[in-house]
Amino acid sequence: MSRTLTMRALARAPAKVILFGEHYVVYGAPGLVAAIEPYNEIEMEAVKTQAVSAGFEYRSTIKENNVEVGLASLSFAPKGRAKIPAHPYAALYRKLAGRLKPLQHLQIRARVKYAWPLKGVGNSASLGAAIGAGLRKIAGEKKSAPSVLFDDAQTADNVAHGGRSSGIDAAAASYGGVLEFSKDFKNPARPKILPLKLASMHGVEFVLVNTYAADKERGDTSSLI
Repeated sequence: MSRTLTMRALARAPAKVILFGEHYVVYGAPGLVAAIEPYNEIEMEAVKTQAVSAGFEYRSTIKENNVEVGLASLSFAPKGRAKIPAHPYAALYRKLAGRLKPLQHLQIRARVKYAWPLKGVGNSASLGAAIGAGLRKIAGEKKSAPSVLFDDAQTADNVAHGGRSSGIDAAAASYGGVLEFSKDFKNPARPKILPLKLASMHGVEFVLVNTYAADKERGDTSSLI
């Protein structure tokens, strides 16, 4: 069967720096977060195919983060019964392919064009927002609301952080700007996200310092209680 390219898409989303409230937001404390440049960028191409051959391929700047998944291999049982893929972007693809029918007849390749080399800037949420935007564009959506992209970014980030992602990274990636953020434990899918009106920050620079020591064990959000 010949392969016919149906669409290309370029999507991007900002990284973040948490100014106040780092990790405390997990427990409901408010946090202040700012979206920062350069944006993480994803290139996508889609090839029309039969449903049995539909799938998603993700290629990162880090080989160990790559994933390839076929739509037919994914479980779409009722909520609470289906097994969620362990890879954040396979999980995001599963969610969107189950909701957007055009994706069910496409082979989709996503490649990271640019990603921050520094950890701690919200890459998993940022790339999740970009992948969500790209998949939705390929499916025919003209423009996705920030609240929709927040859900996509949080789907990916929650898997990446073992189910304990606060949502602050996803908020910065999908809304941009400077935000006040706090969780809503009664409605986790709809946290408080308040865009702040500030004076122009043109020319403002942040100094981001990586304090990770190569000879020490790296912690992760899911292990913190």
